[in-house]
Amino acid sequence: MITKATQAIETEQYISPYRYLFIDEFQDISDDRNRLILALKKQNSANITVVGDDWQSINKFAGSNIDIIQNFEEYYGSTATIKLDYTFRFNQEIAEASQNFILKNPAQIHKNIKSIKNSKNQSFYLYWYTSNKNIDNNIEQIIKLIKKKTNNDSSKKFYKKSIMILSRYSFNEPKNLKYLQDTFSETLDISFCTIHGAKGLEADYVIITHLENGKFGFPSEQSKEADEFLYAEERRLFYVALTRAKEKIFFIAHSKQTSSFIDELKEENNIYALN
Repeated sequence: MITKATQAIETEQYISPYRYLFIDEFQDISDDRNRLILALKKQNSANITVVGDDWQSINKFAGSNIDIIQNFEEYYGSTATIKLDYTFRFNQEIAEASQNFILKNPAQIHKNIKSIKNSKNQSFYLYWYTSNKNIDNNIEQIIKLIKKKTNNDSSKKFYKKSIMILSRYSFNEPKNLKYLQDTFSETLDISFCTIHGAKGLEADYVIITHLENGKFGFPSEQSKEADEFLYAEERRLFYVALTRAKEKIFFIAHSKQTSSFIDELKEENNIYALN
């Protein structure tokens, strides 16, 4: 459909009436979609405005080309850039940790994210596991800890806290998810999704599971890009996971086959181990 639409514009079977084009989520633009936009622009000198964040470009598997946003002027000519560098979601500790992590890749567009929330309490917690059997138990321990904190916080008595359990793969969904949702439904809203599926979402607390190395670990060893910074897209995916949390992040990592991402975060940030 995109190819046929582009051909119709380029051969003037269709004449666009639009002088102003606004494109959201531009970091996920594909070559074919970009050609469509350029055809519309050329036909009547349309004014183009795009919004996007190359730090969150995570859909290469679906055809997105990060080069288009990172080298925007090469495609569209002279332009003006406005950086949206304030976050209203997470605190300054999460802001600093996540941006230091993503900017390890020098190809990412540099910006300095600032938060309107100061870091008053610990933001990062770590649980270890040695087998997948431990992970569901760890998740339940974390949820009980959050419930206890919520019960003790009188100012949030009537506010139902949200917990998002995230993993690199859908087959890592907790086996006890339904039990947890039913048991804590009065005080907590508990959900699970892949990190790809979590883009654009947020929760008070985020639990990131199955942090280990290996083919189906995180970073996934299936995703080595030969022409990019090592694990470039996996790094962006981990950044998306980190920035879903409004208050705290809980990591569940393999004690002997630990994810290189967790090792890196531990070196540079205050992560409190709970077991």
